[in-house]
Amino acid sequence: MSAIVIGAGVNGLTCAVRLLEDGWKVTVVAKNFSPSTTSDGAAGFWFPYFAQPLDKIVRWSSETLSRWQYLATHDSAATGCEFSEGYILYEKETHGPEGPYWTVFNIPQRKLTSAELPAGMSEGWLITAVVTQTHKHLLYLQERIKALGGTFECKTLSSVYDVVGRGDVVINCAGLEAYSLVPDPNVYPIRGQVTYLTTTPESPVNKFYIVEDQVDNVTYIFPRQDRIVIGGTTHKGQWDTHVDMKVAADIRHRCAQLAPGINDTSMHKVMGHFVGLRPGRTEVRLEKELKNGFPLIHNYGHGGCGWTVSYGCAADVVELARPHKPGRALSKL
Repeated sequence: MSAIVIGAGVNGLTCAVRLLEDGWKVTVVAKNFSPSTTSDGAAGFWFPYFAQPLDKIVRWSSETLSRWQYLATHDSAATGCEFSEGYILYEKETHGPEGPYWTVFNIPQRKLTSAELPAGMSEGWLITAVVTQTHKHLLYLQERIKALGGTFECKTLSSVYDVVGRGDVVINCAGLEAYSLVPDPNVYPIRGQVTYLTTTPESPVNKFYIVEDQVDNVTYIFPRQDRIVIGGTTHKGQWDTHVDMKVAADIRHRCAQLAPGINDTSMHKVMGHFVGLRPGRTEVRLEKELKNGFPLIHNYGHGGCGWTVSYGCAADVVELARPHKPGRALSKL
């Protein structure tokens, strides 16, 4: 029983691992592999953001959170998953006693007092979540695939249907490329730009910050072991991947409003910039299609939370694939 996974971002690799663990033979087919994927440039922070439908996003995010919490506790060095404390902030939004939708998750959390809020913020929470060093976790997934007997194929496809029939099931995790490979006109780019800064153990910037309710921008700071990632933008429909230095200056200015230490150039020099195109869609597409009798499972359109939903979506993909295992009894379908 064999499966072809299209795409080598976090969702494609996570699906491949879960399928291998379920007993499938898996080949990952992709044009780009780490470190040349959009997933490499992501912040790698667990937080359900910029995707629909919300009920499924919550369920998928919860499953990923549980997995990342386990990895951060038991295998942080190899997987790049680690616990991180920081702030979820709102410029304009306010919430009732029940709090924002994400407060249902099993994470330490406390609402900030007005005295604790950064200038210009109306509401906020201090939480402990999980952040992943993206390069390290993608490498971990690739090595896990190899250890389980999976293979990789570097290939440019003209359509997802090019590989339908090669295996018992095909998983489409093409991300933004689903726009042309399916094709799916509901897919669109969400342009994100970030800056990487050097850091030192003495840096006062040791917590993350996210301002969740901005339009066209999302201001965030993510300290990592070897750098600080600051961002960002959420420009819908923009395909341009060139770094805009005016945007870079604006990002640093916005982040310095939250954590003034960001402007200390003796500790925080610019290492580089990155522009990535998030795979936006009206809502995540995770469903099975039969093409000439062959099963094709789509898993794309994760918007700004591809990392956050990766393990949850992979679990659903495995369930959709199981009825197509050769020799499976019809009574179990």
